[in-house]
Formats: sequence, structure tokens, C-alpha cells
Amino acid sequence: KEIRVAKPKKMFILEIDFGQSLNRPLKAWFSCEEESASDDASLDSARDIDSTAFAPPPAGTIIVDNRDEGFRVIEPLSRIERFKSRKESAPDARPNLNRWHESMEAAAYGDGIKSKHVKYSGTGKSRVEWTATIPDEGAYDLHVFSSYQVPFPFYHLKEVIYHYTVSTPGEPPVEIPLQLYKAGERWVHLGRFHVTPGTCTVSLGDRSETPPEFIAAYLDGLPPEVRARSSNFGRVSEVHADAIRWTRVNIP
Repeated sequence: KEIRVAKPKKMFILEIDFGQSLNRPLKAWFSCEEESASDDASLDSARDIDSTAFAPPPAGTIIVDNRDEGFRVIEPLSRIERFKSRKESAPDARPNLNRWHESMEAAAYGDGIKSKHVKYSGTGKSRVEWTATIPDEGAYDLHVFSSYQVPFPFYHLKEVIYHYTVSTPGEPPVEIPLQLYKAGERWVHLGRFHVTPGTCTVSLGDRSETPPEFIAAYLDGLPPEVRARSSNFGRVSEVHADAIRWTRVNIP
């Protein structure tokens, strides 16, 4: 079903509770545009949704999500870190953001379960990797999924630059810096590649940086007493890894 609800003029966030369903996370939040506000309850409606919305990706499209077999975390751990990881795997343990962990978020890519992998930025020693098998030779557009909703000032800036490395059969790896969280874009274009049949790999290291001009602009807007406590602003950010998509381009 597609359910439409008229947004009251004083409502800024819409919350949906999935109740006893198997969806994860159990709640989803959506920001509401003020321009579309209305107090007219007669605008509420429900109708059958077009079943093509649930169709698999079209021919020539390959999607690898962070919950698929083609996704893996490559994270070198010392003996002490391996011991800590066993303690952190307990059901009641808080996630260690210095290591990759799966985070359930309504804005992430997925069907019944929407999630992505997250960690604090590091030195690039650890990374995640998406692997896809391309069956046909041709030109392919590569996109990465952006689950950006609301920026958290100190650890999740839309200006943060991520570093992807793309490896295709018979070609040297290509490193591509990308500002992932672009307003209004869900699938962000990473590049176009001519690919021969074989295995393609996209990796994302935990190294990221925030351009100094954005840090300076943010700090300049803070009161002096707050600015003094914000010396680490921009030095630590979050790195998010969700889904990638290869799409064959039909070039005449």
C-alpha cells in the first residue's frame, strides 16, 4: 500500500512505527518540507502500490549491499584487539566506533533490513570491499548509495571526502575521492568504466578528511567559549559504507 498523510503545518518530523513486522529498524523518521504543509485531513489516502516497485534490478544492473556475500570488512587486528572484539560481540555491548560495525538506519539501502557499516575515520589501514562479477563487456556507470539525512556536526559532515579504489579486470586500480553526502542524491556517481567480463572490486578505506575551509567556516559561527572546546572539530568523522551499483550504459 501507498499511504499519503497530510502534514500538519507544525510537524517537522514524520515517524513510522513498523510494529510487529520483521522490518529493521523498527522505526523510520522522515523530515517534512514546510512548503507542503496542510491542515486538510481530507488529503489523507491509501491505495495499492504499483507492483513494479518491488521488481528486481533491470538487466545490466548489479547491486552489492553491505549485507550481501560480495561485501566484506578487511580489518587487521592485534591480539589485544581480537580479545576486545569478543567482548564487544556480546548482545549488550556498545558498538566500538573505532572498528567497522553494522548500523541499522531507516535511510540506508535494503529491503526488509536497512543497514550500513560505520566507523570513525582512521589512517586507511582498515577498509571495506564490494565485489561484483560483470558478465558482459561494455561501459558501466558506478554509483555508491548515500544514506545522508541530517548531519551531526562533529562526526558526520556532508563535506567529508571519502576515498574509494576501483579495480576492474586488466586495469590498474583507480583511487577516486568523493564527497558522498550530496544533498538530494541517493545514488552518487563514482565514475564510468569500460569493463571486460570478470571480477570488479570497489574498496573504501577508513581514511577521510574534511576540507579546512569548511572547518574554519563552522568554527567562525560559534561563540568564543564554544569554539575553545571545539579544537578537534573536523579531525574525526564517520565513514559510512552501504551499497554500490554497476549499471551497463547503452551507448549507440
